Amino acid sequence: MKGICRGTVVPLLVLLVALAVGSAPAAAGDCKASCSTARQICITAGKAALTACKTACADAATRADCRSACSAAFVDARSQCRDALGQCRTDCTPPPGMPPPGFDCAEGCGSDARQCLSGVLSGGKSCISDCVAAGGNVGSCLMTCSSGLRAQAEPCLTNLKDCLQKCIGTTTGACLDLKARTCTAGACTLGEGCPDAGQVCVPACPPPPPTWGCLDLSTHQCTGETCTLGQPCSGAMQFCVPFCAN
Repeated sequence: MKGICRGTVVPLLVLLVALAVGSAPAAAGDCKASCSTARQICITAGKAALTACKTACADAATRADCRSACSAAFVDARSQCRDALGQCRTDCTPPPGMPPPGFDCAEGCGSDARQCLSGVLSGGKSCISDCVAAGGNVGSCLMTCSSGLRAQAEPCLTNLKDCLQKCIGTTTGACLDLKARTCTAGACTLGEGCPDAGQVCVPACPPPPPTWGCLDLSTHQCTGETCTLGQPCSGAMQFCVPFCAN
């Protein structure tokens, strides 16, 4: 019986696991709210399956063991739902420096998903209430509600994943060398960093630093050597200043 219960309760986790896709991060507000709603659906469907599982225990040889197996399966499913929620919220955190077009795109994805999932949750709760009010074969009715919650939530999550994938292009940046203050060849993804130490991924490469000239402090004269903030003067008592620029 334990295997049967796990077969009905644990698959409900697909509702939340599918949301933690590691795609382009959505706006923290709407996307994280979508994660919470998906978790509510996961738990609500799990509770319905749990009740249905315990109802079926009426015909079991050992009712106590049967009901215990149902409860254990639900506790396991709820724990995994909680873990998936944490990952989902992490994925929803926008990377530092994410440009406005990408942020707005992802925010729209999160808002649409939240609206879709809220409708599914509301409908699922109504289904469960109707089952309880109608009486009769409540277990079978609740399993129908549980399956319906999962089936109706999946398109919401699929659409969210597809929408976020379309926003990925707006999160591409350039690797900036902090010492040289110049960008290196190749692109990077905001929030994931650059392959080399001393580099950061920025939305756009800044303009090159201005070319100045070297001032020798011992002679108080410009040396004629050119320099930049990232390429200092060669002398020990020399400094890169704008008024020595050629």
